[in-house]
Amino acid sequence: MFMRIAQYQEEIVTVTTCCAKPLNSMNSMNSKNETWCDGMYSQSENIQFKYGSLECEDIVNGSFNAGSVWEGDGFFPNYFLKYEDGFYSPNDYCLHSLNEEKIEVKICKPQCESDKLCLPKCCNLWDDVSFTNNTVYCVPSLEEKVWKPEIHDINNYYSKVELVPSNVHFFVSDPSKTAECTTVRLIQYQHFDYKILKNGEVAWTSSDVLDWYQIPKGRFCVDRELSDGDDDEASGRIVLVGCLEDFIPKINDSLTLVDTINFVLIQISLGFLALTLIIYVLLRGHQNVHSWTQFSYFFALWSNLLLASIIYYQTYEDANLKVANEGAGQPRGPLCFTASVVSTFLHNATLTTMVALAVDVFSMFHQLLNNGEQKMSKTEFLKRQALAWMVALTMTLVGLSLYFSNGSMHAPPYGYTNCKAKFWLADEILEAICHLVTASLFLVTISRICLVHLRGKEELVKINEQRNYSRALSLFFKLLVVMGMAWASIFLSYVLVKSTIPTIKWLFTLMEFSVSLQGFVIFLMFAFNRQTLDSLGENYSIIRKLSNASSTSSVRPEEVEAGKAVVNNVPITAIIDQLENHRTSQPQPTT
Repeated sequence: MFMRIAQYQEEIVTVTTCCAKPLNSMNSMNSKNETWCDGMYSQSENIQFKYGSLECEDIVNGSFNAGSVWEGDGFFPNYFLKYEDGFYSPNDYCLHSLNEEKIEVKICKPQCESDKLCLPKCCNLWDDVSFTNNTVYCVPSLEEKVWKPEIHDINNYYSKVELVPSNVHFFVSDPSKTAECTTVRLIQYQHFDYKILKNGEVAWTSSDVLDWYQIPKGRFCVDRELSDGDDDEASGRIVLVGCLEDFIPKINDSLTLVDTINFVLIQISLGFLALTLIIYVLLRGHQNVHSWTQFSYFFALWSNLLLASIIYYQTYEDANLKVANEGAGQPRGPLCFTASVVSTFLHNATLTTMVALAVDVFSMFHQLLNNGEQKMSKTEFLKRQALAWMVALTMTLVGLSLYFSNGSMHAPPYGYTNCKAKFWLADEILEAICHLVTASLFLVTISRICLVHLRGKEELVKINEQRNYSRALSLFFKLLVVMGMAWASIFLSYVLVKSTIPTIKWLFTLMEFSVSLQGFVIFLMFAFNRQTLDSLGENYSIIRKLSNASSTSSVRPEEVEAGKAVVNNVPITAIIDQLENHRTSQPQPTT
């Protein structure tokens, strides 16, 4: 019999037959208890036959027509056999008989739980997956070798396991054929990650969930994305095709808990941040340009949080699962569009006023440490603030222009799940630049402060005598705490969000909660102090009465006994003496 397969095979491949020896062997008449078969030949010079038997526990019989491989079962390059959507290497099957019309084989059924890694592939073995209009297509691969995916350990998802190609059993799987499955293409990126485990399962996580989850078997497939040879990043990139219904509920469950806590904390921050702004306005006669620079940043932050809360409250019930089932609809309309634009503008304004505040602190310490005048004119203050708010507006308009352009640099559509478009390209660029500039200015400032303290006490005393250095230093570290909360959250989002340990992911979530309380921290550091209460008491009698009552109630009995207590900056002993003199000066009642 002749084997007309893979006539253009370049590498020599050994194919096993299901018999011990061919009938034309010289020893065929002298051997008994052996299986004999007709000799097998191939028109290809790169194939050699090995006579023997399969060594496996579970053997199944199969047969298929000797036709085109692309129409059904048959042989692939390197003599991989496709049979009933599974792919078997030459070591996993043997040829029982073949002719011009039919081929019979014996196949070792893979032991997926012990010996083999059984992996669902979206396309045939020598095909790559391609996507057009969210539709999966299988196209011939441009790669010369069989796809070799990265496999990870079951206990440590970021620990790679060495993979032997012969120990992998690929089979074609289409998750869209399962019930209630809206297929989605997923790739690994910063906010979504998945790993192929050595037991054939796939674990996934994202920044919106607090744990790793495994996708049910039969509802996913993995494959290599088609590469045109020009994109090095796409070459060999793993693509996961799964069902949205397996991802969205878990994301929604986590978001419901996390978002609810965040929403409550943000309301607390909004209240205390509003109280801080009111105090700044009430004490406007005591404020300087440095205080108004802080006010500008606090106001931008408060406005951004307020609008984000309104958007969240209005669109909370439109869950992502509805979008997954019905598909991404059209934007919600003019009101939603306006909300998204204003939200983006306020978010950008928070960043630009933060930079203006960092520049102000840097300039203040630069003047202090150089024994210069610690002054900034109102004109300079207005220029900085106008520039900060104009940059925020400009970058918002740039984001809009990119969104409506026909080029490749367009933004994701807004309004599918809410009216906040925080991932516009211009927004991301501005956020990266602003945080980098602010962190650099604070780092330079703290380096100069440390250098002054290391030089000795004489220079430090000199600075303290000429300028209110300690007060400026206190302001700097307060701002460092406020800014550091945001920086820590950004840093942890890149470090901890992909951790396999749920405790670490909870730590990242707690860091997000602390950022939500940023307004409360600002109130404690910049508005809730004795100096502020005294200043308010000088201008508002009701606050002065509350302050006096608080001071009186804070006197301890042991202080009264010792004569050390103070009320309104007057020793308690002096008050007692005045009361005693007043009592003795009054007419005594007659008996």
